[in-house]
Amino acid sequence: MGTEVQADMNNGPVQETQTSGDIGGAPVIDLTGIEGPSRERIMREVSAACEEWGFFQVVNHGVDLAVMKRAKDASKEFFASPDEEKLKFAMKKNVHFHGYFNPDLMDKDVSKFSSTYEHLYYVFYPPLQEHKDRWPTIPEGFGPAMYEYVVESRGLVERILGLLSESLGVESHALFNGLKGPDVTQSNMNISFYNAKKEGEGEDQIALLGHTDPGAVTVVYSDEVVGLQVQKGDRWLDIEPTPNSLIVNLGDQLQIMSNGRFISGNHRVVEKSSKRRLSIINFYSPNMDAIIGPLDGLLSESNPPVYKSTPYRVYLDTFRQRARAQLLDTISSFKVLSLSDQEPSSESTIGTASTSSTIGESTSSTGMR
Repeated sequence: MGTEVQADMNNGPVQETQTSGDIGGAPVIDLTGIEGPSRERIMREVSAACEEWGFFQVVNHGVDLAVMKRAKDASKEFFASPDEEKLKFAMKKNVHFHGYFNPDLMDKDVSKFSSTYEHLYYVFYPPLQEHKDRWPTIPEGFGPAMYEYVVESRGLVERILGLLSESLGVESHALFNGLKGPDVTQSNMNISFYNAKKEGEGEDQIALLGHTDPGAVTVVYSDEVVGLQVQKGDRWLDIEPTPNSLIVNLGDQLQIMSNGRFISGNHRVVEKSSKRRLSIINFYSPNMDAIIGPLDGLLSESNPPVYKSTPYRVYLDTFRQRARAQLLDTISSFKVLSLSDQEPSSESTIGTASTSSTIGESTSSTGMR
């Protein structure tokens, strides 16, 4: 998706940012009339953003603003709680890293993380009892408030998937059906909180290294504090959140399913402000057993598959292994190299068509924002 920027090897001064002609560094799209006479215009705008950026903001998106506020208020109240209360929900390896994380409080190597950063990570959909049992109980009503927001934001994602399917010239449920596989799609929530930078801490610092998301679609509900950046060509551009907007970025699976027409947005986080910053992130992901590959309706003799068809579980395992080795660009490992590569893969393909670049990537599918 353009030139890779190599200045990210370690947390350090930001080398280059600039604003763009587009509002806040990525297109802002008004979804008013998405089910009416404006649908064709909205479809064109969303499709263009996914082809050129892999990122966009949406306003008048249909997600209840009162639901968004309840989720934000509950999140702020959790992070304002005493440390000893938050640590009751600390992340444990044996439950897939679900829970609360704070490198300072949990005796982690803080050089790998922002000094101001803490987060919560949970599965909120499907709402199985095993997931509900792990949700924080502070503040009271935290779980229901977040679940209500997840359901609303999932509805937004599925409306966008319909638009993107139509823009590809396939049936409107094609992308959704491909992602749900034998059962349902999943939503993992990462609620990221950055305490204010202390006075005199110096230049802007990279808090999360550049990466793409391994899943399908990510929805970010951010306050108005700037921190998220998207790569466009060889430049990193600030995304300035528009009030009441949601930020949407495509993950690797939609780049694969569109056979490379849409791009997975490369992004990072930079600490720029002395203000606190909160982001509520919904990672909308395929069913783990879904076989993800280019949609059949897009393929022809003149448009052969660019990517292999692979169980999402295999893709995610490969992503995590490569991330631990700080290897860039997992998606290239799943490119078709020969006719035999077009068959669904059930084994990890680490090393196939891999790049030698080693700028940092998120170490899991639960990237900060």
